[in-house]
Amino acid sequence: MIFYACPDLNLRSGGIRRIYTHVEILVKNGFDASVLHNEAGFRLSDMPDVPIAHLSTQNVINPRDIIVIPEGYVVLMEGLNNLPVRRFVIALNPQYIFNSMRDDKDWRDYGVERVLAVSPFIAESVAWSMGLPVHLLDYAIDSKLYYYQLGEKTKKITFFGRKAKCVQSLKRVLRCRNRAFVDDIIWRELTNLSEEDYAVEIRQSTVFLALSTEEGLSRTAFEAMSSGTVVGGFDGVGGHDVMIGSGDEQNCVLVQNGDFIRLAQALEPLLQDILDSNMEKWQPIIRNAQRLVASHTLESEENSVIRFWKEVI
Repeated sequence: MIFYACPDLNLRSGGIRRIYTHVEILVKNGFDASVLHNEAGFRLSDMPDVPIAHLSTQNVINPRDIIVIPEGYVVLMEGLNNLPVRRFVIALNPQYIFNSMRDDKDWRDYGVERVLAVSPFIAESVAWSMGLPVHLLDYAIDSKLYYYQLGEKTKKITFFGRKAKCVQSLKRVLRCRNRAFVDDIIWRELTNLSEEDYAVEIRQSTVFLALSTEEGLSRTAFEAMSSGTVVGGFDGVGGHDVMIGSGDEQNCVLVQNGDFIRLAQALEPLLQDILDSNMEKWQPIIRNAQRLVASHTLESEENSVIRFWKEVI
C-alpha cells in the first residue's frame, strides 16, 4: 500500500491538493493508494474523492508499506522511525524543509529513501544538501478551471491572503501615490473559497499579486497566468528561472523578493491602464505567461506520477 500522509488541516493549500491528486492518479491507474490523515474520521472537503486511512486506527500500516511524508511533517518521520516501512518525502515548499528540521538530524536519519518534488529549485537544493535521490515530477494547471476569457475581466486585483503579508503596506504606498489605485480598483483577498469559486475570482481578475517570498513553484501564480491575469510580485526564489520580469520573454511584473516599495512603482503603469480600461500593451506579457504554463497539463502530471511509481515498485 502507498500512503500519502497529510496533516489534518482545513485550509486551501497547493501542497495538500497535490497529495490528494497523486493518490487520485494512483487509484485511477490500479495502484493501492490512500491519503493518510491522523484522527479517525477526518476528511477534507473540496478535494478529489480518494480512499482515506487514519493513523489513529490500529494496524493501518503494515511492513513494507510506503509512506510519503510532507517535507515539514518531522513528527511523523520520528514516529515511523522504528517501523518496518519504506519512507519517501514529498517536498513542495522550501519554507518547511529546513525551518522544521531538527538541528542535529536530516531526512536520512529517519530512513528516507528518496524525495519527490515538482520544483527544480527544491530538487537541486535537497539533492545538494542531503545527497538523497530526488525525482522531479510534473504538475498540472487545470485548464477547465483556469482559462482566459477577455470578457470576464474586471477592475480587480486578487491575492492569496495566507501568503500576502506585505499587502497592506503595498496598498498604503499605492494610495499615497494615487488614491484611485486603491479606491477605484477592487482588492480581493482570496481565502476560504472552494476551488471553483477561487477559479472564478482568478479568471475575473486583471492582476494577481504573488507576494510569498518562499515558494518552490507558485501554483497560484501559474493558475493566474493560465487565466490571462497579469501576475505581479516576487518569484519566491523557486520561480527564479521561469518568472521573467523584463525583455521580450517577460511574463510578469517582477521585483526583488519582499521589496513592496519597488513593486508599487512597477505596478503603477499597470494600475493606470486598468483605470483607463486600456490593457493592450500588456497582451504580450499575458501571452508569454500562458505559453509558460501551457505544457503543464493533467495528462503530463499523470504520466510523470505513474512513471515514477512504476520505477520504484
